Amino acid sequence: MSISRIICSSLIFFLTAHFTEAASTSGADFLKVDTGAFAAAAGGAFTAVTEGVNSLRYNPAGLSYLENKELFLSVKPWIGDTLFMSVSYIESISRRRGFSIGLDLTVFSSMPVEQVGPGGEPLDSAALTDLALSFFVSHRLPIKGLSVGGGARFIFRDVLDYYVYGLAFDLSVLYRTSFLSFSSPGHNNLSLAFTIQNLGPNLDYSDSTVEGWTSHLPTSLNYGLQYEFFSIRDMRLWLAADLSTYLFEKKTRFRVGIVYQPFRFISLRCGYQSDMELQAFSFGTGILVPFSRGGIRVDYAFLPLKNGMDPVHSMGITFIF
Repeated sequence: MSISRIICSSLIFFLTAHFTEAASTSGADFLKVDTGAFAAAAGGAFTAVTEGVNSLRYNPAGLSYLENKELFLSVKPWIGDTLFMSVSYIESISRRRGFSIGLDLTVFSSMPVEQVGPGGEPLDSAALTDLALSFFVSHRLPIKGLSVGGGARFIFRDVLDYYVYGLAFDLSVLYRTSFLSFSSPGHNNLSLAFTIQNLGPNLDYSDSTVEGWTSHLPTSLNYGLQYEFFSIRDMRLWLAADLSTYLFEKKTRFRVGIVYQPFRFISLRCGYQSDMELQAFSFGTGILVPFSRGGIRVDYAFLPLKNGMDPVHSMGITFIF
């Protein structure tokens, strides 16, 4: 590997890891980014939220309440001309038993990096590519309001022709109950959740010529709650809060999000994340075009950045059928 490629790859690592999290030290920091526009607009506080495919990566246990099939596509331009793209699909195998499955493919790509040989001659351009392919499953337990879920994630990283592979697992529990409900006694307006994300063996960077790359996964313990103040016809208002601890990084992160849906076809969202070096607040909206047995929802998130950097605009579309 030439000196120019080492410098470029170090720069990419700085943009995609350090700007994503303050004092980030994980070997797969791209897994921390909220790629979905709905979750990103609500501050990423989605551990206890059951919003179909949008909650897939945060708590697969919520899929046990799924009523429709959903296909989700999203694009999120990120810092330094980088880009996140995601495709997700969820389906209920048995609604009576609350058994559902989901698939998610997330791809991260950097700007092309021009390579230069030892003699200064130009070589082909290359880009940093990260990929995570995940499979999720959920099941509703016989205990009222309790469901569990899990996931397996295959990780691939292409660091300028240096390939790294990994495997991670998610475990989740969700409990829904009625607590001070203003809608009806049977309305489960409170959700409590706990998840373990990205649990698995270290990534192998032992042969990498770029110093500073760490090997462990961004394993986190996440505690979440969602409280729905009311759900009257098509009008909803809920608040969600998360507390996440990254085991290998000795850091704790707090998130909060509020979503107000005045009508069925539109929702307004805002959120806040702590311990983020360039991002804190977020805003967004969602527009639903309903059909007889489903619909299409378009989500948008606006993420203002600090230090004079350009804001991030994230878009997503969900097909419900």
